[in-house]
Formats: sequence, structure tokens, C-alpha cells
Amino acid sequence: MSRKVEILYTGIVGLVPEPATNSFKVVVQNASDVHHGEEPHVAWIAVEKDNLPVPKELGKPLDQDKKNGYVAYGLRGWDAEFDNHVTSGSLHTTNYFRRFILRLADGCHPAYPGRDRIDRRCRGVDDPATIAARFPIRLGELDAGHVEVGLLWQWDLPGAARQHVTQEAIHRFEIAEDELVLSLTNGDDDFEVLLRSKTPEDPIRLIVGNTLPDDIFPNKPPKPEDDVHVRMYYDLAAMTYPSAARPALKRRESQRELKNPPQGPPKKRRGFRRAHGSNCPPGLWSS
Repeated sequence: MSRKVEILYTGIVGLVPEPATNSFKVVVQNASDVHHGEEPHVAWIAVEKDNLPVPKELGKPLDQDKKNGYVAYGLRGWDAEFDNHVTSGSLHTTNYFRRFILRLADGCHPAYPGRDRIDRRCRGVDDPATIAARFPIRLGELDAGHVEVGLLWQWDLPGAARQHVTQEAIHRFEIAEDELVLSLTNGDDDFEVLLRSKTPEDPIRLIVGNTLPDDIFPNKPPKPEDDVHVRMYYDLAAMTYPSAARPALKRRESQRELKNPPQGPPKKRRGFRRAHGSNCPPGLWSS
């Protein structure tokens, strides 16, 4: 019997297409330094509290979500791999993902085209000062998660379109084993995290984020505001993108609420949800 897995990505998390293998590389950048006027972020991984022995290499918890039973740990230069037999077929992206993912190409100033391609060194070099973690997306389904139904977002550039944006990307796949084996290495240390679900019927769940420290498990929905943090994505661009030219995402009220959002109607949410407000969205790099 196959076991379902759901991995949710949120915050300043870049999705890098790998067309040759029909896959993605998830690049979680180290955004812990104050620069460009943005606030420092922390990269983290959250697991269900009661379903695993915690390896000492994960360090001390950063935060806890006592209501939903999750504990978050910091990510510091880890390359991730899932050492399981994945029974899902070839990767496909859903219509929701293609419609609502934030495209970094749209944030390129006309005077600085092509800044939507990531520096290739970020795909495979162990540099904790630059990269906090990398995860593979190879098989299964890549979907959008929570979308604020009453808000539109617009790059602060001439002629930019207003759009609904997902705050989460969700990778779903199935494995043959009862436990998800998450292998982490940083060149010096190698260890495994064994993840289980609460019941055989529940998916095995994992959350990867790169957010403000207070927004790992916020106690209440933050007030939506313009997002200047998305400018940090372009720190990893293959070509230099001057800070002053990088646009923010402007918050715009929508005249009508989005019908049929990815998360479903309020009383019938699909899957699980971490976002509680307008935290930074995952960003899609160009191939």
C-alpha cells in the first residue's frame, strides 16, 4: 500500500525548473542578513512533533505550533534527498500552480531583463552563507496552496498586471514505505530524519519555510501590506540586479473575491494549510 506525502513550501523559497529531467530544484536562500532594507528571514523545516525521534543535528527548535502539533528547526546549508521508492508517475504541475505562482520574470525591470535566471552555482554548491537548503521535486504533483481570495498583488513596475498569488507551493507524491526518509547533508555531516503520519490514512507532512521569525507559526493573521522582501530573490540571479531597481509587490484590494481558490471553500479546506496571512510567496525562476 502506498503512503501519501505532502510537502509545503512557503516564504522566500525559489523553484528552479530543470527541463531536461522534468523536475524542479527548490532553493531556500540564506536571507538572515539585513540588506536592501528588508528584514532578516530564517529558513526552517517543520515536522509533526510526535512522529519522530529528533536527530541532534537539527539543533534546538525555533518555534512550536502547539495547536497543530508542529515543531520548526533551522536549516543551515543542507542538501536534502528523499531515500524512498516513489510510486508516483512523472511530475505534473496543476492549473492552480501555473495560474497563481509568483513568476520572478515579471519582476524584472525593463532596464534589467533576464534577472529571472538563477546563478547556476546555487543549484549545487555547498555555501551556507548563500543557501540554507535545497530540496528535489521529481515525481508526483506540484500544486498551489493558500491564496488570499480578496487581495491582488502587483509588481511595482510600469504596466505590471494585478494577480492573485499563492503563498504556498505543495508537492504531493506517494511512497512504497511507511516512513519518509529525509536525508540531509552539508558536506561535513550526514543524517536522516524519519517521518511518519499520525494514522495510516493521513499523509506524511513536512513544511519548509523562509519567513520572518515571528511568522513561522504566527498567533494571529498579520495585516496584509506591501511585500518588499521578494526583492531578496534576485540576490541569487545570474546577472547583477541593482537593489534600487528591484520592485516590491504592491498590495491591491480586489473588487471581487476569487472563486474556487486552491484551498477550497472556508469550511472544506483541501489538504493542510500553514499560511495565516500574507507572508512572502514562493517564487518561480525561469529555466
